[in-house]
Amino acid sequence: PGGTERLERALSLGRGLHEALPGLPTGVATLTNRMMPLLFPTGDERGVTAVIDHSVRNMQPQPAALTAARASSLAALTLAADRSYYNPSARKRALVVFSDLDSDFFSLEGTLRLLRQQRIEPFLVRVAAPGERIFDAAGRPNAYVSESTVTIDGLRRAGWHAFEEDESARLVTEIRSYLGRGPVEASGLVESQRSLAPWLALAALALTGALVFPALRTALPARVRA
Repeated sequence: PGGTERLERALSLGRGLHEALPGLPTGVATLTNRMMPLLFPTGDERGVTAVIDHSVRNMQPQPAALTAARASSLAALTLAADRSYYNPSARKRALVVFSDLDSDFFSLEGTLRLLRQQRIEPFLVRVAAPGERIFDAAGRPNAYVSESTVTIDGLRRAGWHAFEEDESARLVTEIRSYLGRGPVEASGLVESQRSLAPWLALAALALTGALVFPALRTALPARVRA
């Protein structure tokens, strides 16, 4: 009780990763046993930060009808292989997953193979610590005990990039190594809000000048007009 929730730790890690990889189009999605995009990859850094800060919730999206004890399944990551999640022209696609690994059973090899068929390389970060429990508002522990159904070592043996939550520096290094260097192109328009008051004042002044100057010209003596 009183500790930092896993979701808050995951959001903090996401913010840090986004700041460490400036200039990369970035999107945000949430996962239960379904996957839901909140923001498609964009170069609008303020938009990404706003979604991380204000739009991510627990149990989002609402899980499909449960057939097991867990509401989360990392098998749903294969939905990211849908072309709509990434720009079709992107030749390298990084998928960073923050999870406590408390997932229904899924095929490590099969999920990885399906993602890589669409040029998606997953980087999975375990956000969990031994002995953590779920507590109610009075500080009483819930009977449910969260346990990882897969391990970091198991993920690595299957070919995944897998990290503990305190390995963020190595995460950034491996993502940079995977993406490499190459030509940069715009990822779309970035809209922002800006006050138009100064420009409206300037436009009003210009209009006043356009109206006044002809009037002054007309009022000048004939010898000056000539």
